[in-house]
Amino acid sequence: VLKKYLARDFGSYENFISELKEAAKSARSGWVITGYNNRDGKICNYIIDLHDEHVPVAVTPLLVLDVWEHAFAVDYGIDKAAYINAFVNNINWNAVSKRLDDAVR
Repeated sequence: VLKKYLARDFGSYENFISELKEAAKSARSGWVITGYNNRDGKICNYIIDLHDEHVPVAVTPLLVLDVWEHAFAVDYGIDKAAYINAFVNNINWNAVSKRLDDAVR
């Protein structure tokens, strides 16, 4: 089901990964959430800067990428891109898929 949604909503898995990475790079601080929008049934990436800005409503989180400096500075210094690549390479797709299955029920 996840592959079908990613292809439908992003054009391809590769496009999804590219958008996820670009969203993470552009976030000042905060998180990037890949979420299932309960209103339109689509998967989108949402940037939540700081703690209280742009928090999506009626969205079920499928994947959350922490881009606050504390998440990567100890291991990656200022190399945010290396942290993002490591995060993407370690995504538990079974967990993301289960979250989507639960959200669409």
